Parts: sequence; C-alpha cells; structure tokens
Amino acid sequence: MARIVSYEDLMAWIERKTNEIQLCKYGRNRESLHQGIEEQRKYLAEIAEIETKVTHMITKTYDKGKKQRLQESYDLLKTIIERKFHCLETMLLVASLEENCSRISSEFDHRSVSIVNEERLRKTDYSSEMTRATSTDSISSTNSITSNNISGFISTTSQVFTDQYQ
Repeated sequence: MARIVSYEDLMAWIERKTNEIQLCKYGRNRESLHQGIEEQRKYLAEIAEIETKVTHMITKTYDKGKKQRLQESYDLLKTIIERKFHCLETMLLVASLEENCSRISSEFDHRSVSIVNEERLRKTDYSSEMTRATSTDSISSTNSITSNNISGFISTTSQVFTDQYQ
C-alpha cells in the first residue's frame, strides 16, 4: 500500500482502488471465480486497513465538503467491493449448480441409452424365441402362452377383488 499522508493522497488512493475493482473481470468457471473471491478478500482487507486513515482524515479536516466527499468515496469503494464479492460468491454457487446439473443430465442420458439398448435386446430375444417356438411346436407354444396369459389374468383379477372386499 502506498504511503498516504494527505487528504489528496487518500482521495487518489480511494479513486485508484475504485477504478481497479470496477475493471476487474473474472471467468465463469469455478477456478476463476475462486481466484476472484480471494482477490476481493484482499481488497476487503486493504479497505479495513485504510478505514482508520479515513476516520483520522475526516476528524482532522475542517472543510465539510472535503469530509463529505471523502466519506462518500470511501463508502462507495466499500459498497463496490462488497457487492463484487457477493456477486462472485453467487456466481460460484451457480457454476457449481450448473456442474451438478450437467452431471445429472449425463447420467440420465447414459441410463436412458442403456435402458433402450436393453429393451431392444429383450425384444430381439423374444422375437427369436417366438420364431423358434412356432417353427418347432406352434400348438404347444400357443397353448403355453395362452395358459400363462389366462392364469396371469385370473390371478390379477382375483387379487383386485380380494383387495376390494377386504
């Protein structure tokens, strides 16, 4: 930090820091945002250190206009740093959320493809099984399938009636 001995030095430092902080740009990825947050923490520490000089200069200066300009400039600087800090924290949370959503989306895609592939395989196996069954013994196969379907229907229907009347 530069040596500040006068009102003009302090105002120049505050103006320089304000411009510096306003011009800071950060990326949207997590690493850049973490770096930005650390940088803003350093600025917050610098501002906390300079606060005693601001308070001292305000009490030492007799010109009310200068006092007001100094206080307003300092308050503006603090506000800019705090807002930028909170903005970066929010952006970091959003970046984390985007990463989580991306992971979930990838998992859904992977599972969907897997389910579709399994279903295709199952249909292929069923079709080949049906072809084999009809070519070897179509009557017994049909009776077996019909029997299974009828017994399944009777079982399901009896369960429904049992559940309703209990």
